[in-house]
Amino acid sequence: MIRILIVEYEHEVAENFRGNLILLGFDVPRIVSDSKECLEYLNVESVDLILMDIKIQGECDGIDLTEKILSKWNIPVIFITAFADKATLDRVSKVSYSAFLLKPFTVQVLESAIYLSLKGKVSNRITTGTLCVRDKGFTVPIPFSEIQYLKADGLYTKIFTKYRIYLVRDIMKNIQVKLDEDIFLRVHKSYLVNIREVKSYNYRELTIGKNLIPITRGFSKNLAARLDL
Repeated sequence: MIRILIVEYEHEVAENFRGNLILLGFDVPRIVSDSKECLEYLNVESVDLILMDIKIQGECDGIDLTEKILSKWNIPVIFITAFADKATLDRVSKVSYSAFLLKPFTVQVLESAIYLSLKGKVSNRITTGTLCVRDKGFTVPIPFSEIQYLKADGLYTKIFTKYRIYLVRDIMKNIQVKLDEDIFLRVHKSYLVNIREVKSYNYRELTIGKNLIPITRGFSKNLAARLDL
C-alpha cells in the first residue's frame, strides 16, 4: 500500500487529509507538524510521498524542509498551502516539487496530483478494491464487486452499481486506470463492464442484470477469452 506522510501544523486540517487519503486507499502512517519531527521520522521510516504544508512549525518552513528532504531522499513532495504570493511562488519555483495545491482544493484534485506524482513508481491502479467518487459533497468508496458497468456520457461518466447510479464529472478513460484490469473490460467506446456481472453475451451485445450493453466489433473475442478463464 502507498504510504503518504502528512506535514501539517493545523490538526483538524491534517485529520481531514488523513481521512480522505484513507478513503482513496492510501496508508497514512504519521502526521507531523514541524521540521525536526519530520526529519527524525524519515530517518527511521520510509514513505512513498509527502504532503507538505508551507507554513509549519520548527526551525524551517515547508520549502526549506523540502530542500533538506530532497538532498537526502528521493521522495516526491506535494505542496499544500493557502499562500500564493509572489515571494512564496518564487521560492517554490526553485525547489524540485511534484505538485502545488492551493487550499481549499477538492479530493479529485488531490487524487490526481498524487497519481501524477507516483505514476513512474507505482501501478496506475492507485486504489485497492474500491473506487472513490464524490457524491453530494462526500467521498464515497464503492467496492469493485458492487460496480456492474460504466457508461461514458461526454465529460461525465455514469457508474451503475447494484444499488444506485453515480454521475461522476470525469471521462471514463481517467476512471478506468483506477479499476482492476482483471475485473473490468472495455467492450465498447462508451461502455466498461465488470466481467463477473456478465450473464450472457453474443458478438453484438451482452447482458448484465436486465440491461443490454452493446459490444463493438472485435471486442467479443476479448470478452469470450476473459470469460473462459
